[in-house]
Amino acid sequence: MARQTVLLVYGGESTEHDVSVRSTRSVFAAMDGEKYEALLCYIDPHGKWWLLERWTEQLDEHGGAQLVAALGSHSFLVMPGNAIIRPDVIMPLLIDPHANDDVVGLARLLHISLVAPTVDTNSLARHLEGVREKLARRDVQLEQSDIEPDERLVIAIAGHTKDAINSSLASVVDSDSSDDSLRSVSDEDMSRRAIELARGAYETLKCRSYAVVTLYRREDQLLLCGVDVYPELSTSGTFLKLWRMSGVHYPEVIDTLIATARK
Repeated sequence: MARQTVLLVYGGESTEHDVSVRSTRSVFAAMDGEKYEALLCYIDPHGKWWLLERWTEQLDEHGGAQLVAALGSHSFLVMPGNAIIRPDVIMPLLIDPHANDDVVGLARLLHISLVAPTVDTNSLARHLEGVREKLARRDVQLEQSDIEPDERLVIAIAGHTKDAINSSLASVVDSDSSDDSLRSVSDEDMSRRAIELARGAYETLKCRSYAVVTLYRREDQLLLCGVDVYPELSTSGTFLKLWRMSGVHYPEVIDTLIATARK
């Protein structure tokens, strides 16, 4: 079977630039070289797109060639020289929702498959309100209180709706830390209910690709707090930590994401 060409788009002009680089390093390292040809598209702080020949931490001196989209042609031009590359899949890893949405729009103009959510991330909060009744039919209630919950719970989901895989549930130990500490949840009944609620929200929002769902526990009640459809994917990010805690190897998650993009 021929390898699929996957273009990883990272860096960018936002304050999430360094987080994007960290995420891409982890994804790039996890990709099976026998299955995928990973191409690196680095967007510098000025917004220029560069095709890099190899992974480098010295991005100020990356030595790449400029990449220009050829709209409607499934391809990019590499300049100088006008060589053509035709990725099978584009995976935006810019972290910042607005920047990722811009890449999503460009990929659609190019008619190239995407590893990206279908939900409009620019209006996700409003979207949650807009589907409140649908969520309620799945027993999913939205969190509306400013009071600190008894417990904050997180779960990672990857894939297309009902075929998606999910991590086990985890409790956030230190929500004030930039690097959340997580612990396993021993209450099997609560864990089962929380996973059902998280998957219900994921499906109701018609998410695809991946997300981290956050739930609040208040006594015995579980409430939906948020759905992060562009979480950090680095080794220090919650998304990867949840899979690691669940015994799921990262290459398996990457396979799921890319398979979803091609459906």
